[in-house]
Amino acid sequence: MKKYDCIVIGAGISGCTTALLLAMNGQKVALVESNRTLMPLLKSFKRKGFWCEPGFHYTGGLHEEGKMSVFMRYLGIDNMIKPVMMDQECFDVIRVKDHEYRIPWGMDRIRDYLKGEFPKSSEAVDRYLDYIQELNSRTAFTNYDLPYGTYPEKLIDTRSLYHYMRDLGAEKKLIQLLGIHGMIIYGADLMVIPTYTNAYIMWSFYNGTGFLEGGGGALADAFAKRLEEVGVDVLLNSSVTSVNVDSHRRVNGVEIDRETMLETSNCIASLHPQLLIDLLSGSGVKPAFKKRIRSMENTVSFATVFYGVDFVPSPIDRVNEYTYYPGSEGIFAIMRTVPDQKHALTVIFPIDQSELDALFNIDRNTDPVKYQSMKQEIAKRADRALLSRYPELRGHAEILDIATPATYERYTGTPRGTAYGLKQSNQSLTLATRTPIQGLYLAGQSLNPGILGSMVTSFMAAGSIIDPEQIWKELRKCR
Repeated sequence: MKKYDCIVIGAGISGCTTALLLAMNGQKVALVESNRTLMPLLKSFKRKGFWCEPGFHYTGGLHEEGKMSVFMRYLGIDNMIKPVMMDQECFDVIRVKDHEYRIPWGMDRIRDYLKGEFPKSSEAVDRYLDYIQELNSRTAFTNYDLPYGTYPEKLIDTRSLYHYMRDLGAEKKLIQLLGIHGMIIYGADLMVIPTYTNAYIMWSFYNGTGFLEGGGGALADAFAKRLEEVGVDVLLNSSVTSVNVDSHRRVNGVEIDRETMLETSNCIASLHPQLLIDLLSGSGVKPAFKKRIRSMENTVSFATVFYGVDFVPSPIDRVNEYTYYPGSEGIFAIMRTVPDQKHALTVIFPIDQSELDALFNIDRNTDPVKYQSMKQEIAKRADRALLSRYPELRGHAEILDIATPATYERYTGTPRGTAYGLKQSNQSLTLATRTPIQGLYLAGQSLNPGILGSMVTSFMAAGSIIDPEQIWKELRKCR
């Protein structure tokens, strides 16, 4: 039986970050991934000469002092990737009915812009942005001058974003805009997202939004190189079939492919928590823990259509464009954040519950025709959205590939292809890094959505096993 100090399940951004952190700090680590590649959601793939981005389009915190930049320097991958900042005057365009909002980054810019668009809500804008700044200035990981673990309990406002902004007297259109923008970035409705969660996530985007030259593939390649350098055993095409928990509620091993047992006292699960609970075995696993996780609601699922284009309309070069359709169609995204002709244009839109039910009731092996028919309907919706907005692309845009929620489930394992894992909501309990089982820790976007949020959970999980003060000391040097 092979023994490890730590075993990390899942090689997405959080799993790779956790494994790298632990190995950099002297731990013997195995990283187990059921897919044949690291970061299957973020890894770029090629179709007809175009690179397609299934999961990594842009992120906050890429300015010089931003969290993402600090993390990359600490992890030793900053010299392998090249951040490219998006236009400060507009990184996201949000279209609601006949009005177009052009969202800048930079706290002063976003403040001036929102107050200019909503002069009757000037005070509400100030108080909302002041809250974001104060909360983040008094929280470790967003202010490296503070001691490790600093967390301002008295500033944690659990009201939904809707009720918070309503209580400030904000106009309905401003509340709607903030809600649409948030839904795009973390996948939770403004009626349930806690205001403090919105504040933590939006702060990084408001301060410095960008993408990486080479997209998600560049990030995956950089992590692969560093994991090899620090000696992490990366086990691809390997499925965890059991996480063993003894009668004292302690992790003592992980079974791979129903045949190989790896001994460990520390397991960090970066896969979706509802997949993890089916792997837990042993008398020390309490039914209440499993029941709680099963009862939690997932975020929205998306369909994605990738286009090869002869040219890119100038309004969407380095800009994400979102069009909100009230009712069932939701938000359509046209994404072009990597300004390289070799990168595909991406159209993304949500799949509602009835469509999800229909999709997952199809057996793709026994009824492939029906599944392909549903994919073609998705393609038609994407065409309508893209060509109604940019008719000049008619005859100049070719569909390269289509990813349904079933595609995302197949590659990432997330239930029904949920885009952001478990929903962040003030109407239910949220998960923490530590679990009731000794030696079992959680990481990933079900705890904190998005690429940057997932990486924060990795630092917290690693800090539960090794000396967090040492990590903090080294992080602070990387500012």
